[in-house]
Amino acid sequence: MNKLALILFATILWMYAKSQDFDRQEYWNSLRYDTISLDEVYYGRVNLHPKKQELTFCLGEPDSIVNPHYECGGFSEDWQEQEFLQYYYKSLNFIGTDDNYIIEHIDFKADTTINLNYKGKNLNHRTSLTDIRTYFPKSFDNRFVVDEPKQNYIFYLFPQLISDDKIMLMFENGLLVKLEYYSPC
Repeated sequence: MNKLALILFATILWMYAKSQDFDRQEYWNSLRYDTISLDEVYYGRVNLHPKKQELTFCLGEPDSIVNPHYECGGFSEDWQEQEFLQYYYKSLNFIGTDDNYIIEHIDFKADTTINLNYKGKNLNHRTSLTDIRTYFPKSFDNRFVVDEPKQNYIFYLFPQLISDDKIMLMFENGLLVKLEYYSPC
């Protein structure tokens, strides 16, 4: 009898949740379509989630290598129990450990020659908010933050379907100026 009651309760709960929240379904659909896989974003011949060997082969030796000693989050030595290093290349840097690295920061304003390619779409200092709306139409309304007085905008994407981490695209005067990988504490 208990199993039947549990199955009945779970079925009713599932039906209620499914019928109740169309906005939640739209949100999940936007994640499915507009999640940005950093393995598919390229800066020249290297993707934004490279192995260490790919990174140094494609971009050469970094200008500097720094251990950031983050206190918390996905890149925290204390939390992850491994050493993280930042590889700096002029206006961009990667962070990682052992053989796995990921983009942490790109400053498109400081280096206007940086051009990223994502599924045939360009992300660079000329990328506008209109372009982003076209590239990620399902996510644009859900994950877009406006700072009206300063005319600054932030658009969030997720690097995988279920993630606390975010890819932040920052705009000034309607044009892309920065990309940052955000890992919360």
